[in-house]
Amino acid sequence: MRRHLGFVALLALGVVTGCKDSKPTGSAVEPEGSGGGDDGTGDDGTGDEGTDDGTDDGGDEGGEDVSYAFEDRGDVVPFEDEEGTALIDLSDQTGDESNKDNEFLLVLINTSTTAYGYELRYTEAPEDTDTGGGGAAGPAGPLAVASPAAPAALSPGRARLREARRTGRLGPATPPAAPPPPYGASDIGSARRQFQVRDSIEDDDSSEPVDATLWAVGSYVDIWVDDGWPINFDADCDGTPERIHPAGAFGFDNCDLALIADAIDANIHPTMSTVFGDVPDVNGDGKVTVVITPNLNQMTTFLDEEDDSYGEVVRSYVDPEVDLNDFDASDNPNSNEQEIIFVFAPDESGAVNPAARTSVDSYTEVELLAEVARGYQRLISYKYHVIDTGNEDGETTWVQEGLSALAADLTGFGSVYYDDVWDYLDAPHITPLVDESDLEVINTDQWGAQYLFFRWLYEHADDLATLGQDSEGGAGDTGGGSGLTGEQLVAQLVQSSDVGTDNITNITGLSMEELVLYWQVSMATAGREKSDGSALVSEDEWPPYDAATTVTAPTSSPSAGDLYGANGYQQGINLAGVNTFMEGGFTDGGTAENVERRVTTSGLDLSTMVTGFNYFGYVAANYGTQVTRLSDIPYDEGALLVDALGSGYIGVVVRLEDPASPDYIVENIFSSTDATDVSLQALPADGTPIRALGAIQDKGASFIRTADGEEELAPVYDTDRFLLDLTDRAASETVKISVHLERRYVDRSGTVGPSDPWLSVVPKNLVPHPTVSTINSSSCSGHPITFAYPSSVTEHLYYQLFLSSDAVGTDFQSEEEEGDSGATDGGGTGGEGGGEASTDFDPCGTLPDDDTGAATTLDCTNDFDLDGVPDALEALPSTFLQQVQVMQCNAYGRGGFVPVGSEIIDTDHIDEDEDSYFDRAANLGGLFGEDGEEAYLETELTGGAEYLIVVGAGDDTGPYELTVTQLND
Repeated sequence: MRRHLGFVALLALGVVTGCKDSKPTGSAVEPEGSGGGDDGTGDDGTGDEGTDDGTDDGGDEGGEDVSYAFEDRGDVVPFEDEEGTALIDLSDQTGDESNKDNEFLLVLINTSTTAYGYELRYTEAPEDTDTGGGGAAGPAGPLAVASPAAPAALSPGRARLREARRTGRLGPATPPAAPPPPYGASDIGSARRQFQVRDSIEDDDSSEPVDATLWAVGSYVDIWVDDGWPINFDADCDGTPERIHPAGAFGFDNCDLALIADAIDANIHPTMSTVFGDVPDVNGDGKVTVVITPNLNQMTTFLDEEDDSYGEVVRSYVDPEVDLNDFDASDNPNSNEQEIIFVFAPDESGAVNPAARTSVDSYTEVELLAEVARGYQRLISYKYHVIDTGNEDGETTWVQEGLSALAADLTGFGSVYYDDVWDYLDAPHITPLVDESDLEVINTDQWGAQYLFFRWLYEHADDLATLGQDSEGGAGDTGGGSGLTGEQLVAQLVQSSDVGTDNITNITGLSMEELVLYWQVSMATAGREKSDGSALVSEDEWPPYDAATTVTAPTSSPSAGDLYGANGYQQGINLAGVNTFMEGGFTDGGTAENVERRVTTSGLDLSTMVTGFNYFGYVAANYGTQVTRLSDIPYDEGALLVDALGSGYIGVVVRLEDPASPDYIVENIFSSTDATDVSLQALPADGTPIRALGAIQDKGASFIRTADGEEELAPVYDTDRFLLDLTDRAASETVKISVHLERRYVDRSGTVGPSDPWLSVVPKNLVPHPTVSTINSSSCSGHPITFAYPSSVTEHLYYQLFLSSDAVGTDFQSEEEEGDSGATDGGGTGGEGGGEASTDFDPCGTLPDDDTGAATTLDCTNDFDLDGVPDALEALPSTFLQQVQVMQCNAYGRGGFVPVGSEIIDTDHIDEDEDSYFDRAANLGGLFGEDGEEAYLETELTGGAEYLIVVGAGDDTGPYELTVTQLND
C-alpha cells in the first residue's frame, strides 16, 4: 500500500521523489491567470474554469497529487513541520526491505528568524496516516517567507549622513564640470596625495589621514600605496630596483602593481561591467582608485584573542555612502569624493599583524585582484540600488557579500573564499545564510555560505524555471524563473531597485524556501553515489554544482574581457574534491599551486543518529542547516519524529545506499568503573573513515580502603576505551592515522558537551585492564585489607587502575607547582604529581630503604603486584599521562623505558588556544559548536599490534562522535 502524505505545501516545491510513478508538481509561485482549466491550463487565461479541477486538491485534470515515499536508493521525501513537529515515514513502500538494513540522510533547514533546538526519535511507522511528510497532524500550511531581521543600529555619523540625504541637504555627488587631470607614467613614484582612511572596526566615524604615493596607472585604475609601507621602485622592471626601501619590501615593487593595473584594465573592469553593470563615476575621471594601506591590517592587531575577528585581516573596504558623496565638515567629513577601494598591505613578516601574515606572491597574484573585484561589485551595486533609485539604503549584507565573492570567482580569483567555504561546510548548523541588516562597511566575517549560494544560482539560473514547473498543468507553463543565463541573473540582481530576499525571489520566481532546499540538497549529496556509480539523487531534479574549471587566458597582450592574471587558476568550486589556490597566473607556464592554501571538501558535514542515544540538534536562524545520517533503525517499518522547540523548518530525507556492514560502533557501557574495551570496525587502508559514538556519563564511585580500617568513597570519572586492532597489518608497516572527536548537543537548548574533551592513542598494554577476578583481597591469602574491584580497592590501586579523566594536569602546571598539586578533579583525592613534566613524580614508585622503615620482606600482603615496591610506596598518578607512565614501568621495568609525554594527547587539549584544530587541505578536523574545542590527534602506529583510543572529559559529560581515518600520502 502506498501511503498518501497529503503534503500540499511541499508538493508545490516541484520536487520529484524516487517513486517510479511520481511526477513533478506545481510551482510555488503561480502565474496570474494560470488557474488550470479542464486541460490543466485554463482556456481563457483567467483560471476560472480550472478552479475546481486544477488546484492543489489533486483534481482529475489538473496536476497529479504526488505521494512521497521510499522505494529505492536515492529517493527523496520532503517535509515541513506542523507547529514544530514532523513525522517522516521511512518504510519501504514495496514491502521488500526492512528499515533495519537501511540508512537515510536528513537535511533540516531552519527558515525562521530564530535559532532553536530539536530532538529526533525513531518510532514505528504509522498505519494509514496522512502525515508521512507533512507533520504529525495532517497537511501543513503553505511555506512562508521568513520575516527580515531588525536592521542594525547606525553610528551617529552615518545616521547624520543619511538624514542629510533624506532631507535633501546632501544628495549623490555630481561630477565636476571638468574631470581632474589624468595621471601618467611620469607621475609613478612621485605623485602624492592624502586620503582619509578608516582606522577602526567598531567605529565607522573614526578615520585618519594617510599620505600615499602613486605607483601604478591604468586606463581604469590608479593604484596608490601608503607612504608608511615599504615598496621598491624598479623604473624599467628589469629586476634591479633603483630605489630599495630601507625597511625591506620582500620584493614588493611598482612592477607588481603595473601588472595589477593591466589585469584591472583587461579583466576586472570589463568582466564586472559586462556581468554586473556600469561602474559609477562621480568625480568624472573614469577611474577607480585603489589605496593599499596597513591601516586595515592593524585594525585587528590588538583585539583580544577571544574576539571573533582576532587573527583576521580587514582585507578591503568600500564606503560609497561616504566616498561617493560630497565632503561636508559636519555631515560627511571623511569623504574622498571618488570611487575608491581600500586594500590591506602585504605583510610577509607580520610586522603589523603577527597573527595574519600574507606573502607578497599570494598578495600580488591573487589577493589584491580578488579584493578589487569585490570592491567593484560594491561600487556597482551602490550605483544601481542607491544613486540611480534615490533609495537611502543599498543592498543587504548577505547579498552584497555573496555577490562580491562571486565577482572574485568570475574574474578568476575566487580561491580566496575557499577557506570560508570549508568552514561553512564543516558546521552549517551554526551559520545563517540570510542577514537582512544594513551592510557593514568593514567586517571580518566569513562568507562561505553566501558564496556557495550565489555560485549555485549562477550555475543553475537556466534551471530555475523547470525546477518550479508543473508538467501536468495547473500552475502554468513555467512556475519558476524565466530561464535566464547566469550573467543575466546576476545583472538583474544587481541592477534591480529591490534588495535582499525580495529581489532574489522576484527575479528567480521561486521562494527562498524552495531555492535553499534545492541548494542544500546539492551540497548534502555532493559526491554521494549509488553502487552503480551514478549520482545518488537525480541531477535533473536536484541540480548539483558544476565541477570547477581551469581558466585559460593570455599571459601577455590581453584584450578586454580576457581573464588576464588568472591563467591556470580554478574557477568555481568542487563540492566533493580538491580546490586549488594557484599563483603565477601572469606568467607563461609558471603557474604553481600554493599547497598550504589547498582546500579539500566533501559536501556538508554530518552527524550520525543511532538507537540508544538521545539525539538533539540546534540550527541557526535564517536558513541554518543540519545534516544527519540516520542509522541503526530498530524497526522493520520505521518513522522519524522531529520535535522542535520552534516552528518553521523544512527539509528532505534521502534514502542512502544500504551499507554492507556498519562503519561505526556504539559505546553504550553504563558503568564508569567498567574497563571493557569496545572494538572498532577494521580500519580501511584506503582512507575510508570508521566511526564510534559514545557519551561521557556522570561519574561513579568506588571505596578506597586503607590498612588502618578507614573507608572513603572516591569518585570514578567516566572514560571510554575503543580498541583499534592493527594485528592484520605487517609489523613492519607504519600506519598514520587521524582521530577526530566532535561533540554533540546535549539538549534542545543548544548546549554542546562535553566542553573540553580529550583523547589519547596508546598501545593496549599501556592502559590498565583491571578485572573482577584478579583485583580483590582473596587473590592474596592473608591480605590485611578486604577489597574487591570495582566496588572497593586499596589507595594505590585506586589511583593506578581507574583511569583519570584529567589528561595531563590542569593548565600545564609550572615546574614550581608540579609535584605539589595532588590529584585533580579527574584523578581522585591524592597523589604525588600533576602535570606532564613533573620531576617529582616517579612512575615506578619508591624502592624500600632501611631509612624508610619499610618491611624488608615483601609478599603479596604488602606488595600486592609483587613488583618489589611496597604498596605504601607505590606511585599515585593523578593524570592519565602519569597512569600510562606507571604502566610503562610495569611493562619494561625501572630504567627500561622513556616516559611518554604529551605527544599521546590530542592537539586541541594541549595547545594554548581554544580553537579546534583543522586541516583544510587534508579535509581533517573542524568544529561543531561555536564555543569550546573538539579533540584531534594525528599519530603514527606500527602494524601487528593493538591500540586503545581513550576518551575523557574532566568532570564534564556529554555525547560525541569519533572518526578514525588512515592517512595516506
